[in-house]
Amino acid sequence: MNVRKIAAVAQREYAQTVKTKAFLIGAIVMPLVIVVLIGLSMKFQIDQESKVDPIELAVVDRTHRVADCLVKLAAGYNADNGVPPVNIHVEPGTSDAGDALDSLKRRVDKDEFFATICIPADVIEAEDTPCIVYTRAGSFGSRRHTVQWLVGEAVKCVRIAEANLDFRQVMHATRGVRFEQRDVNGKPKGEMEEVTGVMTPLAFAMLLFVGVFGVSQSLLTSLIEEKGSRIVEVLLSALSPFELMSGKILGIAGVGFTLVLIWATAAYGAATWKGLDGLLRIDSVGQFLLYYVLGFLLFSSMLAALGSACNSLKEAQSLMGPLSIVIVIPLACWLYIVRNPDSLASTVLSFIPPITPLVMILRTASPVSTGLPLWQQIGAPIWLAAWVVVTIWAASRIFRVGILLYGKPPGLFELVKWIGRR
Repeated sequence: MNVRKIAAVAQREYAQTVKTKAFLIGAIVMPLVIVVLIGLSMKFQIDQESKVDPIELAVVDRTHRVADCLVKLAAGYNADNGVPPVNIHVEPGTSDAGDALDSLKRRVDKDEFFATICIPADVIEAEDTPCIVYTRAGSFGSRRHTVQWLVGEAVKCVRIAEANLDFRQVMHATRGVRFEQRDVNGKPKGEMEEVTGVMTPLAFAMLLFVGVFGVSQSLLTSLIEEKGSRIVEVLLSALSPFELMSGKILGIAGVGFTLVLIWATAAYGAATWKGLDGLLRIDSVGQFLLYYVLGFLLFSSMLAALGSACNSLKEAQSLMGPLSIVIVIPLACWLYIVRNPDSLASTVLSFIPPITPLVMILRTASPVSTGLPLWQQIGAPIWLAAWVVVTIWAASRIFRVGILLYGKPPGLFELVKWIGRR
C-alpha cells in the first residue's frame, strides 16, 4: 500500500468534486435557505404581533341571561389587551328562531363572522348540555379556544350569581395559577428555547445524515461513471484496488466535511443571531465529529463495494433500497429518542451499526439527557469502529473483483462469495 498514491487519488477526487457546479450550489444554497427561513419566521412574527384581526362572534343566547355577562367579559378581556380582541354580536329575539341561526351560519361560511355560538336554554341548570360552536371547515387553534373560554366563563358567572354566592370570592378562589419554567441551573426557559432545544438534536442528525449518506452517494456515482467509461482500467494499471478505493473514500470524505463545515457555520451564525447559541454544547460537537468520521467510513465503504459491483446507477439504487430504509429509522423515531434517550429502545438502536451514528447524536444532544452511561459512551464508538474495520475489509475484497467485472450485476450470495475469495 502506497500512501502517496492514496493521497494523490484523494486530492484528485476532492478537487474534481469541489469544482463542480453541484457542489457550489449545494454549499451556497443551504446557508441561504437557513437565512431565508429565519428571516421569514421573524417577518411573520412581527406581522402577527403588529396586526391581529379581531374575533367576530355571533351569539344566539336561548337562556336570555348569558349574553350580557359574555359582553362584559369580552370588554374586560379586550381592555386587558387580549390578543386577538373579541367583538360580541348578540342576536336579539332568537330563542326559538331556527331561521335566524341558519342565517348566521351562512354568514360564518362567508367569513363575516369567525363563529356563531348557540347557548341552549338549559345550559345553566344542566350538567352535560353542550354549547354548539359553528365555524368554517378548517378553523382551529387559539381563536376557537379563546371563544370557548369566554363563553364558559360567562356561563359560570351566571351560575354563581343564581346560586347567591359572592362572585369575587369564588373567582378569587378559582383563579388560575401562573407558572414560570426554568432549567436545572435556575435560568428562565421560554417556549422558544424549549422547542429549539428539542429541534437541536434533529439538526445535528440531519447534518450528519446529509454529510454522510447524502455526500457518500457521489462516490457511488463516480465509480459507476468511471467503470462505464473504462477509466478505472487505466487507474488500476498504476494503483492497486485498495489504494484506489481508499483514495476515493478519503477524497469524498473531505468534500463532505467541507460542506458540513459550511452548513454548520451558517447554522451557528443563525442561532447566534436569534440568541440561541447557548443551546449548542461542546460535547455535542465532539460527538458529531466522532460519529461523522466513523459513519462516513462505514457508508462510503459500503457504497464503494456496491458501485464496483454494478454497471449502472439504476442497478445500484435497487441494491441500496434496503440500506435506505434502515438508515431513515432514526429520523422517523427522532422525537421518541430525544425525549427518551435512556430508554431500552434507544439503547438497543445505538448498537445497530448502520444507524449508530444517527441514534447516538440524537441521544447525546437531547436536552433531557443527563449524560449517557460511560459504558455506552465508550462502547458504542468502539463497536462502530470494529464494524468499520470489518466493512472496509469486506468492501475491499468485493471492490477488487467487481471493479473490472461487466455484465449482469451479482446477487447478494455472489457478493458473499467474493468476500471469501482469496
